[in-house]
Amino acid sequence: MNQVGALGAEALAKALPGTKIDMLYLNFNQIGVEGVQALAKALPDTKIHTLHLGYNQIGDQGAEALAISLPGTDIHNLNLYGNQIGDRGAEALAKALPGTDIHTLDLSENDIGARGAEALAEALLGTEIHTLELYGNQIDDPGAEALALALPGTKIERLDLHYNRISDQGAESLAKVLLDTKIQVLNLSYNQIGDQGAESLAKALSDTDIHTLILDKNQISDQGVQVLAKALPDTKIQELNLSYNQIGDQGAESLAEVLSDTKIHTLYLEGNQISVEKTQVLLQEKFPHIKFYF
Repeated sequence: MNQVGALGAEALAKALPGTKIDMLYLNFNQIGVEGVQALAKALPDTKIHTLHLGYNQIGDQGAEALAISLPGTDIHNLNLYGNQIGDRGAEALAKALPGTDIHTLDLSENDIGARGAEALAEALLGTEIHTLELYGNQIDDPGAEALALALPGTKIERLDLHYNRISDQGAESLAKVLLDTKIQVLNLSYNQIGDQGAESLAKALSDTDIHTLILDKNQISDQGVQVLAKALPDTKIQELNLSYNQIGDQGAESLAEVLSDTKIHTLYLEGNQISVEKTQVLLQEKFPHIKFYF
């Protein structure tokens, strides 16, 4: 954290063209709108392929300035988390994305709602994006549904939607399309997904490419876990996170019944109601090859 500020960013912008610099990390520097506008104008004349501008108070105006310049750049990795770009900024970036080579996009913690998510969804099909990070926004179920409808046909392999107020309805929308996607890592933690959503996801997992499923800090009970457990042997899942749900010994025992037939090597069950003396010990003794977190 260097507190470069707007003036420092403007000076950098003047110096960057003609250099061999290909990665630029300016997170937490308060460069603001003026600073990012200066950088945006310079980017087409640079070799930068990785640009991190997290927590710089660039707002929607800064996002709009970047959007204008992005199609003429070599940027592959763009990180704008924590910048309050909102729906307007997301919409501007969405329009620019199909003309870029961006494959990793992080727009987390940006006050993006359903409208912004819908704009991004419409743009995804024509992009090279394989990693999309949208955690800590407010896309809600309508935003999740819009993304779900767009996912088949995209190149997205990693999708992070944690902390987005997604309920069973949004989980069901995603579940319907998973088989037709390339998703390998799906993060839906810190949402409002209950047993119904967990069951929808469970029934959709078979024959997908998902190897990491993150569902911690939701509202899943033994009922949802039992359905999930039955589905696991037919999946590619290697890492499963169910921490801080409402799972008891019954749910944990249903997992124990199938684990030997799965590919799971890491299982998170912290913050549930699983007894230490009985079930936790049983799981660890029966499956020494699996790394458990209680």
